[in-house]
This record gives sequence, structure tokens and C-alpha cells, in this order.
Amino acid sequence: VADITQHHLPPLPLQLGTVDIATMVFSLSAIPPDRAPLAIRNLLLLLRPGGKVLVRDYAREDMAQLRHPAFSRMSAAPRKSTAPRMSLPAGSQ
Repeated sequence: VADITQHHLPPLPLQLGTVDIATMVFSLSAIPPDRAPLAIRNLLLLLRPGGKVLVRDYAREDMAQLRHPAFSRMSAAPRKSTAPRMSLPAGSQ
């Protein structure tokens, strides 16, 4: 585990340019927007040429936001969703 939002990466148990696949699962939304470009740059330094980054994160009006709008990090203040209400399949809530 390393803080990829720093200007210099700490010593890692792998060499730069050697990673085939990296994942960022709900990571970008937790990084301050002004630090995101640095985090992505550092991640790309780890990838080998042709390496891939797989990203899964929140999006405006996605189901995670619609289920918990009062706790959404997509805006500074809680707001009422403007998206149409969607029902979830039984047992998925």
C-alpha cells in the first residue's frame, strides 16, 4: 500500500514500469480533485508499456448515489436526486 498522491513514491516492492494490470476501485472519488492528476501519473509510472488500468468508481446518478443521496461525495451539500426513482430487484438492497 502506498500513497500515490505524493510527488515522490515511497520505496515499493516492485520496479517502475513492470506492472501489467492495475485496478482503482472506488479510489479516485476518495482523492481530492487537485491531487488526482498526480495520482494517475504515479500509477502510470508503475505500468509497463501496454499495461492496463481498470477503473470502477462512482458516477453522477449511479445506483450507489441514488441509494444514499444524503451521503453523496459528488456534491458539497446533500441534495435531492433529480434522477427518476428506480426500484431494485428483491433482495439487493
